[in-house]
Amino acid sequence: MADNGSRNRLMERAARAAVGRGGLIAATSPLVVPAFSYRAANELSETANWVVHTHEVEREIARVLTTMGDLETGQRGYLITGDAQFLEPYSAALDRIDAEMAALGDWIADVATNSTEA
Repeated sequence: MADNGSRNRLMERAARAAVGRGGLIAATSPLVVPAFSYRAANELSETANWVVHTHEVEREIARVLTTMGDLETGQRGYLITGDAQFLEPYSAALDRIDAEMAALGDWIADVATNSTEA
């Protein structure tokens, strides 16, 4: 019988400890859950911003590649035919390329700056 009494006291003590831990969890949950939710929302927002940024970089790369294609086409057409008409797309592309390369450099510099901060 002494064994049953000891066992009962141990079980009661374990039950009280479990209830105490449960109360602690219940008391801290309203503080912890919103903090994790806020952090997750911030990370999601930052990720969405990087997706938009990546699309802008891709768009600028496509713009530069198109301009370089115009440069190449105009130059090749003029060299093959000697016709100055082919220099029109070349000249127009030449006017655009510096600004486009600078814009692309700004986008890429932004990525390099942010990746070194992380």
